[in-house]
Amino acid sequence: PGAPGVPGGYNAPGDYNASGGYGMQGGYGAPRQPRPAGTGPAFQLDPRRLTQVDRIVAGASLIAMISIWLPWYSVAWGSDAFESQGSASFSGTSLHGWLWLEFVVALLLIGYVVLRAGFPESRISLPIAHAPLLIIGTGLQLLLILIAFADIPYGNLGMGWGWAAFIGLLAALAAAAPVMLPAARSYLESRNANAGPRS
Repeated sequence: PGAPGVPGGYNAPGDYNASGGYGMQGGYGAPRQPRPAGTGPAFQLDPRRLTQVDRIVAGASLIAMISIWLPWYSVAWGSDAFESQGSASFSGTSLHGWLWLEFVVALLLIGYVVLRAGFPESRISLPIAHAPLLIIGTGLQLLLILIAFADIPYGNLGMGWGWAAFIGLLAALAAAAPVMLPAARSYLESRNANAGPRS
């Protein structure tokens, strides 16, 4: 026992040089297998993967998201013909706590666009197509901004809009317009085509 080539010796199956030990098949000396293409993480930010509409949606949503923390509402008191005796401004989230939902929606839109810029389209699998997803996201964002714009707190006390309210509204419109207008135009054209000429 122990002689080379003899069962039970150092070269026998199951010892350190065979498949069960430290040899090539056992682990430590085995060459590392290459990772199959397309199975590992391949995130690489490439703006060329984005369309112009994607860039507009992401940029405008970012502006709308930032605007809710800026002066959305303002009020002045004791004003006369020459100067105002006092004024105050409030962010959108301070008077409308539910505007944090706009933050979540905008963040999801921006994150989705960044995901499209980082991965090939074939790697992104969602239960909803790209265009309907943008329509839903930007439409919800616009609805939230419109409600906050129309619902002025303490309007009977002289409170009005601040400069950030107009920026937020314009940004939400800018994000929704390039997505919703073509969809509405396509819907009207298909409806007219299905209706046909009237007798």
